[in-house]
Amino acid sequence: MKHLKTSLALLLVFVLSFTLLASCANVEKDIVGSWRESTGKLGYDFADNGTMKIHYLDFTIPVIGTKLSSDIDGTYTLEKGEDGEYHLKISYTLLANINEEYIVTVDHDILTMTNTTTQNTYTLTRAAEASAPATTTAATTAAAAVSE
Repeated sequence: MKHLKTSLALLLVFVLSFTLLASCANVEKDIVGSWRESTGKLGYDFADNGTMKIHYLDFTIPVIGTKLSSDIDGTYTLEKGEDGEYHLKISYTLLANINEEYIVTVDHDILTMTNTTTQNTYTLTRAAEASAPATTTAATTAAAAVSE
């Protein structure tokens, strides 16, 4: 009976360890791809080489009231900080050079980005590969930066 309890305890530890490891996201790899916010007017495309594209579709720039439909090229880095969270740093040019930092999580097909300066949170959904142009949802961020 004691041997059975020990075996069950070891099995439980193994299963819990495996579940924990399997649930750990590989954010560096998981962020690569196309992401869209719910209206589809803003998207991000992250490539595995550190480049990104922000996609705007009929996006109104708040400060000047002009509509923008464009792709904006940029770069990004993603690092795990001392706080244990993943920090996404993006750089692009939209009327000026913009550098922003976000705390990010990827949960299956949901990317959550929280701006470390403004605390604005953006939730993006992975775009279907067949219908997604190369883009990125950093545009939400760009819009927030322009409006500040």
